[in-house]
Order: sequence, then C-alpha cells, then structure tokens
Amino acid sequence: CGVAQRRSTRRSHSAICGAEPDGAQGGEAVKERSVSVILLSGGQGKRMGANMPKQYLPLLGVPIALHSSLRTFCGMKEVKEVVVVCDPSYKNVFEGSVENLQIPIKFTTPGKERQDSVFNGLQVKLMEIQSLFVSMILQDPWYPLKM
Repeated sequence: CGVAQRRSTRRSHSAICGAEPDGAQGGEAVKERSVSVILLSGGQGKRMGANMPKQYLPLLGVPIALHSSLRTFCGMKEVKEVVVVCDPSYKNVFEGSVENLQIPIKFTTPGKERQDSVFNGLQVKLMEIQSLFVSMILQDPWYPLKM
C-alpha cells in the first residue's frame, strides 16, 4: 500500500497507509488482525529525573504507556498482537491491564540503546515469521504526549 509520511517537528514519525488498488472503492487498506505492534517501553527516562521511567508515570491514575499505546492498539481491529519491550520489573504494569483484551501480549527485554530494544522486539517476530511480508508498527508511548 502507498505510505505518506507526515512532516512534524517532533522526533516521532507517523505514516498513513490508506492507498487502495486502482478502481477500488471503500476497501480496507489494512486487513483485520494483520498488524503486529512493537511497544517500546524499555527507556529509563534519566533526563526527566523522576523516580521511575516516564512511560510508567501515572496520568489520571493510569501509567502513560497504557493510555497512549497499549489500550489504543488493542482496540484496533487491524492489530493481531502486541510485543512489549520492557524491563521485567515493569511487566506487571502491562499484564494487569490485559484481562479484557482479545489479542495476545508478548514480552521481551530492552537493549542498551533504543535501536537494540527495537531489534529485541523484532527478534520475537522474526522467530515466528513464515512469509516475507509482515505489517508492523513501532511505537514509543512517550512521544504522543510530547509537545
């Protein structure tokens, strides 16, 4: 499908995938349960100076990572699973919020740098891939709230 990049002054980049085959009208751009989400929640947030990583700070009583990412993606019909990259000591934050979710949540540990965490998340999927083309979304839960 055709992908158009949104220009933004923020570090995060988003892509819109909405192209349809020539002559198609009203078709789906992305098939149901065809997307794997890798949720990057392994950062330490040292520059913020809080007593915990910023993605776990409460927003209206709920950790930011749950507000901005997990609940949003789990509510999308296109998403078939979520791979959470997080420190094992924060795994319970996600496990406690998935009782009513209808998609599997998988976990892996973060790397030393962000790109290492992305690699670890992809490794979970690479072990399962049986075809050449797989749809994925990488999401850092902090960036949707960053202005």
